[in-house]
Amino acid sequence: MERILLFAPVGSGESIDAPAVHAALPQAAQPGETSSSAPGGLAARVEAYEREQVLAELKRQQFHITNTARALGLERSHLYKKCQQLGIDLSSAKKGSEN
Repeated sequence: MERILLFAPVGSGESIDAPAVHAALPQAAQPGETSSSAPGGLAARVEAYEREQVLAELKRQQFHITNTARALGLERSHLYKKCQQLGIDLSSAKKGSEN
């Protein structure tokens, strides 16, 4: 109820209708969908930002993994895991930057 009162787009003294309640409540994930795949959700934004930063640093370091990991403050093994989590294929990304 608190969430509905805080987030329902209604003015003072107005009643809260079904669409207002629906808009105020978090949307449930569809089968096979995770909460992080919601467009514009915080998790999706963080993932997109991380992907962007890792790819930018890889390009700055000319895809030298040790230097990239050092620049990002990561261990090499963690950088490999992070790339895998973010869906970054290092060989494809390197080839794509050479074109």
